[in-house]
Amino acid sequence: MRSRQIAILFFTTVVFTVFIQVHPANSSPAFLDYNRTFETSELDTVPDWDLVVERYEFFMDFDFENLSFQGIATVTVTNTTESPVELIVLDAASVSLTISGVTSPDSDPYEFTHSDDVLTIDHTIQSGNTETIVITYDGIPEPVYGPFGAMGVFMTGSRAWTFSFPDGAHAWAPVVDDPAMKAEVTWIFGVPEGLTAIANGALTETWADNGKDWFTWEHNHPVCTSEMGFVIGTYAVIEAQTDPFPIRYYVYPGDSTAAAFDMARIPEAVQVFEEIFGYDYPFEELKIVECGVFGGSGGQEHQTMVSLGNQMITGTREFENIIVHEVCHQWFADMVTPVNWDHFWLSEGFAVYSEAIWSEHLLGLEGLLTEIRSDQREYFSWESNGNDYALVNSDYYVTMPSALPYERGSLAIHQLRMRYGDNLFTQAVQNYLTNNAYGYVSSENLRDEFIAATGDSSLIDWFDQWIFQGEVPFFHYAYSEETNELHLKQILDDGDSPSHGNLYDCFMVTFGDTAIHQSVPWDSDNDVMTFRMADWDPEAPEDPELFPLESIPARIRYLNNIETPLLTLSHYLDDETLYPDNVLQPNEIATMTLYIENAGLGLENPSWSLAVDPEDRILVEETEGVMPSIEFLQDKTAMFSIEVIGAGSPDPFWGTVELTITGNQYSETFEIKLALGRSEILLMQDGVLTAIDTLGMILEAGDIVWGTPRNGFENLTESMYETQAVMLEADGRYSDYLFTNDDDYLRDWFTDGGSGCISGEYINLIYPDADPSWLGGIAGTWLGNVSGPAYIGVENDPVADGRIVLAPTQTGVSSCSNCCGGPSIFFALNDSAVAAEIDSDWRILNFGFAFRSLMNSHPATMTRDELVLRTANFLLFREMGFSEDGNIFIPELFEVTTYPNPFNPVLQIQIGIPAASNLNLSVFDLLGRQVAMIHDGFMQAGLRSFHWNASSLSSGTYFLQVQAGNNTSVQRVLLVK
Repeated sequence: MRSRQIAILFFTTVVFTVFIQVHPANSSPAFLDYNRTFETSELDTVPDWDLVVERYEFFMDFDFENLSFQGIATVTVTNTTESPVELIVLDAASVSLTISGVTSPDSDPYEFTHSDDVLTIDHTIQSGNTETIVITYDGIPEPVYGPFGAMGVFMTGSRAWTFSFPDGAHAWAPVVDDPAMKAEVTWIFGVPEGLTAIANGALTETWADNGKDWFTWEHNHPVCTSEMGFVIGTYAVIEAQTDPFPIRYYVYPGDSTAAAFDMARIPEAVQVFEEIFGYDYPFEELKIVECGVFGGSGGQEHQTMVSLGNQMITGTREFENIIVHEVCHQWFADMVTPVNWDHFWLSEGFAVYSEAIWSEHLLGLEGLLTEIRSDQREYFSWESNGNDYALVNSDYYVTMPSALPYERGSLAIHQLRMRYGDNLFTQAVQNYLTNNAYGYVSSENLRDEFIAATGDSSLIDWFDQWIFQGEVPFFHYAYSEETNELHLKQILDDGDSPSHGNLYDCFMVTFGDTAIHQSVPWDSDNDVMTFRMADWDPEAPEDPELFPLESIPARIRYLNNIETPLLTLSHYLDDETLYPDNVLQPNEIATMTLYIENAGLGLENPSWSLAVDPEDRILVEETEGVMPSIEFLQDKTAMFSIEVIGAGSPDPFWGTVELTITGNQYSETFEIKLALGRSEILLMQDGVLTAIDTLGMILEAGDIVWGTPRNGFENLTESMYETQAVMLEADGRYSDYLFTNDDDYLRDWFTDGGSGCISGEYINLIYPDADPSWLGGIAGTWLGNVSGPAYIGVENDPVADGRIVLAPTQTGVSSCSNCCGGPSIFFALNDSAVAAEIDSDWRILNFGFAFRSLMNSHPATMTRDELVLRTANFLLFREMGFSEDGNIFIPELFEVTTYPNPFNPVLQIQIGIPAASNLNLSVFDLLGRQVAMIHDGFMQAGLRSFHWNASSLSSGTYFLQVQAGNNTSVQRVLLVK
């Protein structure tokens, strides 16, 4: 071990240590399909195989002219079971390897099969015996594929290299391609004269024979196949160090000068790592070899040999961090290897953190924190795309090439170091390396070594939180100078974060030049804590800083200049004795529940008092009391309920109640508006203005006041109202609470002169953050068509009354969506199901279609007009009595409405017929030729709907002629395809 002092990081800090009792996650790793088990009592780090590979010897003779090679793999295996093993199974890529023979060392042939990347050898090995198998094969550089792309051997005109991570070594030789099978390895290469072959271990022999140069490399430490590798090319060799072990750089001759500068500090980096990890470099030598790995733009940590992309040598040290990263892997990945890829982060977390350690060595504390902040940004970016994984996980094809094992792994290592300091960190890592040297590790090994070094058993919970689960918290904090208190809130269900994890249990805070240490238990049932900082100097010049050493991967927000609660009040009516319409009717009793959201400091058990409507239209049972404490940054929470009674006139009116909240030198009065009287107003939206006008006539015929949100509001975002779903609401006075505070223009219109909600559903119950800037629709709508007619109302419901109401004739593939997180769309292709969702208690109707799309033709047994009126009356708690034929509205004038126009290819047609008569509906082209007869026959008076599908005609202008009795109408329509 070198005695070289590393920069010490800790400044004066305040540390809060909290212990949370949480059961650790049970880790159940998923293994590749090989014939072995793992001893969980040994922390999953002692593989129990039927056959164990003791050593590989690879003889490889390369033909660069034909881009191929001949190979002989000599595999020494031991039967570790108490029974004979009758088959030897190896991985061998079918696309790149052609097996020509399998024999004993004495050339006794064995039967074998090779298919689907598996080489099965029919040979029995007795219990406890060790035998050697010789496999002769031909190879070509055809890759297999893994999470990082192509794997195998790559050859050009005079160069070759391997990239086998994580399980691609079987593309160049028959092996057991799994991290839990480490073996010693010997390489024998034959290459064209003048080329050099480099591989794992030490060069033990070179010779020339028959126009080729030959090299033997031997490595007597076990190595897994993912870290086996070789490189072939023309090289200059730079001897960087000879004692206590050699460090050499093999680079293309033209890059010698640049490489000498780029890699000059690698021996120094090795010394830094030996110091901080407490463990000497673990192998006989270190080589860095230039090649084409990752297209020349990356590196791979083959054991004792780092393969470095040729684009990484620039003479500027631009990629020095990449080199030290791969060097660090000699300890983490090569010497100690994850027992399976579930624990892959143990390799990459330490390697990425080594970049921060190196930056700290060069630049001090700020260099370290610069790298940590970069790691945080990378991880947050990946996580915000909906990735919900713990560091230990079995989906390695997804998580391996991500920021999870790399950057988040680094952040986990950083937390441990910041939490315990350099001395305990080095002791724990040293024991972790010593006790598992040249073997396998799991996350439990690292956990137990840190517990042993620190004596802190709470690390079981820490590993459960940060290693075996995925969440990073969102911290808000504020300091109150008046009360000398630090307020903390953790959010664990943030929309950009996975929804699991535990409250974080250790805090580091700086505040001015004063520091104290406190150990306070964190209430695991509460995400808010307040700490009394009696010993802090209130005159300290700086604001407090949470986690000044960036010691956890958290989103952190400091809220300064907050000295009071910042409350927002809302309310809901429950248990209405007459109608559940959120309107207080005369003589109706209801429960008014008060909800409070707080953007500021908390209030401990504040008192409340009510001043009711001065005209006595609202009666209350209680006028004062004490509510539960309001938390710092409290989410919307039900605080208390009181009973209210309606009195006075049934005419629609807004009643007012004033609520005053008092406590801790705080007092504020809020105005509560209650809708009183009858529900009489409807808002409609159907996507097409002409359709709205027609439906409006139906409502007016039923003596219902209605409106649309587009009337006179050109400045509103129209995309909000372009949904194909109908919008109906029972009372607009409640819409005062439907939208956020940023939606004043829309909300003012609702409350002052209109009313509205989606599909009869109160928006705030389903869409608490309703926003008129939505672009994708509001309630559920059909995004595509269905094949064949669709029906609603077939089953018993209060609106359709058991009759078929809808029979659209769209065709195509069905595609429905629950837009914006709202209710699902319901549709049916036969008369055995319901294509609508109805909730009688809340008077909710969800239709997945536009009313304008409804057809009145067979097999519908209820007209669209009746459905509209029955829907309105249902929402308004009115009786729904109708004539048997369903003709609700008889228009006074003959009128024809078409939409859309232009159309493609279906034209909707609605005709108002004042009196029963013969109806002829025909279509003509520009030459006066009749191209379609839509209807010709007797028709009762009423509003009648038809559609014309012009898919068989070409684009152009057509004339729609409608004759009903003595009335004739001709309209020009434009078909655009």
